[in-house]
Amino acid sequence: MLAEGVVIAINDYTNSERSLCAPLNLDILLRYEMLVPDQQVLKYGGVLDADGFIPKFNGKAKNTEAAFMLVFTTTPGHAKYEATVQYDSKSNTLTVDMLAISHVNKYGNTPHCIIDKNFFMATYCVCYDKI
Repeated sequence: MLAEGVVIAINDYTNSERSLCAPLNLDILLRYEMLVPDQQVLKYGGVLDADGFIPKFNGKAKNTEAAFMLVFTTTPGHAKYEATVQYDSKSNTLTVDMLAISHVNKYGNTPHCIIDKNFFMATYCVCYDKI
C-alpha cells in the first residue's frame, strides 16, 4: 500500500532520533487520487499541417509512472498528512520526497523534544512523553 510506504519513509527519516521520536504507524487512509497523463497527450506525435493546427496522434509513448496524492493519519499522535508520491508500475518502485509530505493538522507540543535539536524533523516527530 502506498500510504504504508510513506510512513516507512517517515520512520526512516526519523530513525536517527529514535531515542526522542516514536515510530509512526499508518492509522487510516482518508483519500487518494491517481494523477496520470491524458492518453491523447501520450499519443501525440507532432502535427500534420505546416501551420501546426492539425495534431498527429500516432505516438507510441507508454506511461508506467503515476503520481498519487494521499491523505492519511498516523498513530501515535493522530497526525494527518498529505503526501504526493511517484509510483512506477514497471519496476514496482515508490519514490517518496520528504519535501512533498505535509503535516496538515495541528501538532501542538507533540514534537517538543526535537524542536531545538532538529526543527525540520518536528513535522514527523511524536515525543515518547506525548504518547
